[in-house]
This record gives sequence, C-alpha cells and structure tokens, in this order.
Amino acid sequence: MSALNSILEAYGDLERRVQQRITRRWGGVCAHCATSCCRVDICEEALESVFLCRVREHFDQPGDFDPRFGWLGPGGCRLEVGRPPVCYAFFCDEIRNSLTPEAREQLDRLGSIMDRVGRVGPRGLHLVELTDPGDLEEINLDRFLSYADRARRALHGAGP
Repeated sequence: MSALNSILEAYGDLERRVQQRITRRWGGVCAHCATSCCRVDICEEALESVFLCRVREHFDQPGDFDPRFGWLGPGGCRLEVGRPPVCYAFFCDEIRNSLTPEAREQLDRLGSIMDRVGRVGPRGLHLVELTDPGDLEEINLDRFLSYADRARRALHGAGP
C-alpha cells in the first residue's frame, strides 16, 4: 500500500469513528432540529480540497454534489468521510447549553480531532488546504501517523 493510501485509510477510519461518536451521542438532537447548520459554502470546501476529494474517492463516497443543498440529504449529510473539519467542530447552542462544563470540554476535544490530525500538510498547510495534487505526495507518513495516533487517543478520552 502506498504512503498516500495509508494516510487516506487512517484518516477516513478516524473520521468515521468521530462521526459515529457524535451521531451516537447527539444525532437525535440534530435529527429533530427544525433548522440546518449545514451550509453549501462549507460543503464546497470538500470540493476544493484535493485531500478531501481523494478521501471521498478512496472510500467511494457519493459524488453528486447539489449546488443548492451541498451534501445534505433527507437524512443529514450524505458523506461518511471527506467532510471539512468544521463539520465536526460546530455544535449548536442547544447542544452546547445542555452540557455541563466538563461535558462541553469533552465535546470540544471530540470536535477538534479532525482539525488536529490534518495539521500535517506540506509547507505548514492543513491537509484540507491542499489544492495541488502533487502536494499529496509530500505528506510525511510518519508525521501523519504520529498525529493520527494522538487523535485516536484523544477520541478515546473524548467521552461517550
């Protein structure tokens, strides 16, 4: 397996775990919400990022982006992987205000995992900021795996 495929596999696996944790804990709140925190301009970041495009391709995620709704479908976001990190970091006031300070801290740690693991791009760029396909080959595998290992430990300590 190439270094890039190893990175894509590990990133997607971690992203799925973060998403499952968020959905298990707060999916019911989101499912019954009358408003949508999802915005097309945020979804477009997933199209502009060569890294997120490769993650989606690697995991055979849907390619049918809707210019009006982005990746949002009737059941929520249609992407399991390849979402911008902000999709994991944003939690509405209803969720945040329902938590104790300790639980809010755990939520913030959980929401920041995908942002932190992506801070290994070449030239100090975040992985989602990469727009040149050649940059993908410059990602340092050992550095990424070190960040991914820390991210998995953070996920383990991020509460329910």
